[in-house]
Amino acid sequence: MLANSLAALNYWSFRFAEIKHGDCTIRNGEFRFYEDGSSHWECDISSSDSGDEWEGSFTGGEAGYDGNSGTDKLLFAMGPHYHFDIHDKNQVKHWVQDAGPPDVIYFNGVNVVQAFQRLGSIVFYCGC
Repeated sequence: MLANSLAALNYWSFRFAEIKHGDCTIRNGEFRFYEDGSSHWECDISSSDSGDEWEGSFTGGEAGYDGNSGTDKLLFAMGPHYHFDIHDKNQVKHWVQDAGPPDVIYFNGVNVVQAFQRLGSIVFYCGC
């Protein structure tokens, strides 16, 4: 039901064309961060090996934040990890995962309004 309640909210959208790790591939990824702190992740995912699972987490920062440049531009991290069991090899599956406002951890004294206003970059830490 989270997705339905998000329809009227403003959001930032960050797109990932292709991400590869090991046998796994993500295509057409989109991470949305909504003005209330909710988020939405969606992508096509596949693996050339059976039994693979994808794990990931997102952090958001000001423009120029790349996840490696210290925490001065870090605004938030999404509390839950993102997980998808690909299971079958050589089949494209669709991964959709939402998180609510309580799942966001804010840094550097930032609140949800400031994070939304200052957001310029999303980093996806992931592996398969």
